[in-house]
Amino acid sequence: AVSNITCYCDIPVESLSRHTVKYGCFGLSFDRNMLIRYGARPVLYIPTCSDDHLSPYGSTLLKNIEAIFEGFMRHLYERERQEESEHRRTLCSIPGASQEAVDALHGLLLKDFLAYIKPYDSELSVDDVNYFYSEREWRRLGGLMFGMSDIQTVVVKAGYEQRLHEAIPGFRGRVVSM
Repeated sequence: AVSNITCYCDIPVESLSRHTVKYGCFGLSFDRNMLIRYGARPVLYIPTCSDDHLSPYGSTLLKNIEAIFEGFMRHLYERERQEESEHRRTLCSIPGASQEAVDALHGLLLKDFLAYIKPYDSELSVDDVNYFYSEREWRRLGGLMFGMSDIQTVVVKAGYEQRLHEAIPGFRGRVVSM
């Protein structure tokens, strides 16, 4: 199964200029509390550096997480999947059988943990185009359905403000041009 993840950044408006160089000058802003109500949450950043292979952190931690998950898949998940489960667990209930527990752990690891890990090179300058930590990324499993009233701010390239108002005459939120 392929997960559908949408990504958001919690970037203050005064810090947008360095990010628009990388991503472009168009964007939408939503209220953080709305995103939280729909399940968005911050990613777990794992800093890496050139000499972290000598420690249990950074790149080594990422490799260890990957190896443990691969072991889980080989020795538990794939073995247990040979039998079909008759029971479907409900949210917050304790799995009633070993296969249910393995299936639940598989879903939890993929959707609630691994999908929210983001490595970043801690040795990069904050001005480097590949420096991601300052984006303060959030993710949500699945797409986000929203209406015009949910949009707080629209970021547009300088000179496009009038086109925005012509294209969306009823927009009452803030417009920021970059």
